[in-house]
Amino acid sequence: MSAKQHVNDAEYFLRLLRTKYSREEVRLLLTAFLTITKGVSDYLFEEYNLKFGLNIPLCARLDIDRFEDEAKKQNNHAALNFVNYFKSASFQI
Repeated sequence: MSAKQHVNDAEYFLRLLRTKYSREEVRLLLTAFLTITKGVSDYLFEEYNLKFGLNIPLCARLDIDRFEDEAKKQNNHAALNFVNYFKSASFQI
């Protein structure tokens, strides 16, 4: 599954949340929304790991710090530009 699909799924649950009023319905939908939203960055980093050829293995922790460290080691300017954009963006997790 891609980061884009995860975002689409999160938007789906958000739309549903806006139509529900019972506590139990909201609780279930909010749980699904938050779970999916938290996973978006995982998929995003993995997609860009492949795109920029950083070759960080799937078994390794992959977050913005690991991504940045590897991009610096490889002197990968495109990957470093992505890191700078991600860090400056309002969607930072």
